[in-house]
Amino acid sequence: MMSLASADALPAHVYEKILFIIRNSGKKGKDKEAGEGWPMAAIYWGKSFMPLFVWKAAPSASNGNEQAHRNINRDGIKLSILAGAMIGYHLDFRVMSMLEVGELLGIDTNDQAATHFRRSGRALHRSVTIQKRNNLANDKELEKSYQQLEKLQQEASQLSQKLKRGFEGGSGIEHASKRLKNIQSEYSEGFAALKSLQDKSTGRVLMPALAAPHHLIQPLPRASTITDQFAAPSVYHSHYTHSTYIPPAPAPAPAPAPAPAPVRSFSTPAPPYFRDLPHQSVNITSYPGYYPPYSHTGPFSYPPSR
Repeated sequence: MMSLASADALPAHVYEKILFIIRNSGKKGKDKEAGEGWPMAAIYWGKSFMPLFVWKAAPSASNGNEQAHRNINRDGIKLSILAGAMIGYHLDFRVMSMLEVGELLGIDTNDQAATHFRRSGRALHRSVTIQKRNNLANDKELEKSYQQLEKLQQEASQLSQKLKRGFEGGSGIEHASKRLKNIQSEYSEGFAALKSLQDKSTGRVLMPALAAPHHLIQPLPRASTITDQFAAPSVYHSHYTHSTYIPPAPAPAPAPAPAPAPVRSFSTPAPPYFRDLPHQSVNITSYPGYYPPYSHTGPFSYPPSR
């Protein structure tokens, strides 16, 4: 069927061959040509009696071409020439009256002609209406997201003040810290999704003064504990604050210097060492086998000089 949807004239043998294939392809094609001869001509512009610009304005499908052909020839299908002329006369009169009313008064009647420019106009109006509806929905969604983030920001500010008072008093901070952690998570997710919503919106929704996720919660004081005597780290990390500078605690006093070690005394004689002893407290003369240097006694004595 789609091989007939051509705005150019086909050779006679090609057209007949296509019809032969349609007739032999099944019962539906054969019955359609036998019962109503005009749909085949509607699909193929060369056999239809409609202007080319009207045929091109129809939807690009076989059903669209058939509908356009039917709209033009709807009052003359399966009628005699006399009956068709009479009905056509009344149709022309109605159309002329409709055009006159529209031109003089600007009023469109309910029975509008199914022409190509009216179909195109309705399609444009439909597209504009859909786009306006989508833009309005996107703007409402973006505005709702702004309101939710503002509400979370105000609640986070109130909880931060409550936590500060709790740190000063030393109690009542567990519930507030958990809620503040959940708020920071929700705020970060909503703030990350703003970019896609802003891209789809019309840009007419004003953005409120929203803080960045890492600036949502104010720095909180550090609670005093028993470990304050030790030096604290310079950066404090927690589940409800970002990296906040905490001055280090004073360093502990230096430990006293150790006492000098006592001088070692040797209770046993030193090993055999004949010259340049390291310490005077060692009595090397008591070591067995010691002989004074240049002694005339012993196994390595020198002969006396003459």
